[in-house]
Amino acid sequence: MIMITGTMNVEPDQRDEFLRFVRGLVPAERQKRGCLQFSIYEDVTTPNSFLMLEQWESREALDAHMESDDFEANDVLLASFLIEDPVFDEYEFD
Repeated sequence: MIMITGTMNVEPDQRDEFLRFVRGLVPAERQKRGCLQFSIYEDVTTPNSFLMLEQWESREALDAHMESDDFEANDVLLASFLIEDPVFDEYEFD
């Protein structure tokens, strides 16, 4: 299993649009082949700071997802809401 965590800081004036976008993104990502978990949580102590948590059944499933056309489009749109580049960490479990 592959787990990815990402932290994102959203422009305050883009918050509502970001939330609309991720409310559609999350259920769509959960339907992807090999996706075990996909969620986005807000930090309760830091306004407009979010945590993305993904779990994929295998490296192959994650790679296929990241090579898809919709991944690229979503990545570009996601970046348009952010103050700075997101920070991602990846973990692999047997």
